Amino acid sequence: MGSSFQAKACIIPVSFSDHFPMELKFSEGLPKGMGGLKFLSMWWRDGEFLSNLEWWWKESNIFRGTPSFCFVKRMKFMKEKIKRWNRDCFKNISKEKSRIEEALLQINLDTILRGMTNDMFLREKALKEELVEVLLREEIFLRHKSRELWIKEGDANKKKIHASVKTKRDRNKIETVMHQNGKFNSSFEAIEEIAINNFKILLGNDNGVKNIQSAQMVDVIQHEISDEDNKYMLRPFSKEEVRKAVFDMHPNKAPDPAGITMECFQKCWGFMGDEIFKVVEDFRK
Repeated sequence: MGSSFQAKACIIPVSFSDHFPMELKFSEGLPKGMGGLKFLSMWWRDGEFLSNLEWWWKESNIFRGTPSFCFVKRMKFMKEKIKRWNRDCFKNISKEKSRIEEALLQINLDTILRGMTNDMFLREKALKEELVEVLLREEIFLRHKSRELWIKEGDANKKKIHASVKTKRDRNKIETVMHQNGKFNSSFEAIEEIAINNFKILLGNDNGVKNIQSAQMVDVIQHEISDEDNKYMLRPFSKEEVRKAVFDMHPNKAPDPAGITMECFQKCWGFMGDEIFKVVEDFRK
């Protein structure tokens, strides 16, 4: 293995058995530029998250400019607030799960040695309720990562979800690309450069040849839209049309550049709807 790989061994506590499985993890640092916010559905399990979003949205009303410019700036402001809240307030589900399982294991051991007391019983009950909530958040998180639309909340089929996450990750991963000279490149910088250059060639001018070909293609396409249809499509949007378009999208598909998914815009439409409509109108004009 290369020097960039890291290995970590840890014992997994189990409260219902005296056998402790060991997990060995190998990891490699992500290339530069691969980080960023990923809006997670499990955040909605926090009862104060929506009210926090509304407060942060009001706080972000400090920018001046076109509706599109202000909206982009406000979403970046929201992104930083969400990242800080997730780090400081919304606890890490893996660490919380380990903490609760270790506490339950300790109660189990104390019960064997000294017997169950009323305080221990109440403590165990509270921990099990916490564990149920953490497991539900973990399930929502894994389902979100897998992008499987048919999985419903409560299925808890982690083996299938983990397989879907791995398949999605492998499908979206580009490990090696071939340069025009026939050589293969696997470094992040080389892949980035080759991809950019490739699209420059595909979409570039090439001494006007592509522009001429595009014009010739447009000339042979028959006009199927009447003047009346064209006038209808160019009319101003209504706020209800914009709202319907937002709510017709899948909640967890195609996040915006800041990492915010449609689910956020749908749940926050009550206080963000006016600004979203202004952005659409600004784009149309």
